[in-house]
Amino acid sequence: MRAASAARRFAAAKLDEWGCAELEDNAVLICSELATNAVVHGRTKSEGHPEHICLDLTWRPGNALIIQLEDNSTAQPTPRDPAPSAQSGRGLGLVASLADQWSFWPNRDGNGKRVWVCLRPPPPSKAG
Repeated sequence: MRAASAARRFAAAKLDEWGCAELEDNAVLICSELATNAVVHGRTKSEGHPEHICLDLTWRPGNALIIQLEDNSTAQPTPRDPAPSAQSGRGLGLVASLADQWSFWPNRDGNGKRVWVCLRPPPPSKAG
């Protein structure tokens, strides 16, 4: 899936640029899951027409990484409870388990939504 791969590369590059190695694994996974959900569940245009997916990362040094993904769908993102044998349906549950906070809001123009996730860096270790 090209969107998920692009989201992973973008997140890894930004976090490397900002020196946020401690958040990279979780942030890259969250970006990948959100992009996958946007492609799988957020499709609003007919096949062959490009979808609008926009990923934005904001680093507030020492405080939080904010991940935002916008797509075309107004459908509310809802974590599911898949059967143990299910091959999908765990993405938002994974996002919720990794995030310090997450939610979504509809776009002002009524076209699409924005999902946001907050990741806080671990507290500094105390050298003793």
